[in-house]
Amino acid sequence: MDSAKTAVVRLSVIALLIPMLVLIARLGYHWSLARQVADCEAITRSLEQVDGVQRVPSGGILMLGRNHLARWRNVPDVLLGSDVVVRASPLYRPEAIAECFQRAVAWYQPDITVLLLEMSDATRASDDVFPGTG
Repeated sequence: MDSAKTAVVRLSVIALLIPMLVLIARLGYHWSLARQVADCEAITRSLEQVDGVQRVPSGGILMLGRNHLARWRNVPDVLLGSDVVVRASPLYRPEAIAECFQRAVAWYQPDITVLLLEMSDATRASDDVFPGTG
């Protein structure tokens, strides 16, 4: 009889855990979507602040990066005969740039785009760094 009670208890626990796991998965998905929207809004605000101050030529080379690019002191204004537009912020993670591609890259209409990765990006799986490309 003890084994029957144990089986009922186990089934009850499993029956209660499954809806909780589904709920946690759904909340995680919705949180991820909200974070992506927040990232795009923050990136858009950041870019608009800088674009309002600096001249933005169409064509040319667009360089996007985070911490390392932000610390560069002598980024050239012209490279390979093309104007260089540099945008650096801790917000510009590769996955956020991918989500906000229209504003972060396409808006500038660059001939060449250079995305400088951080060492932490190099140690991650490519599907994590560049979602949707695998």
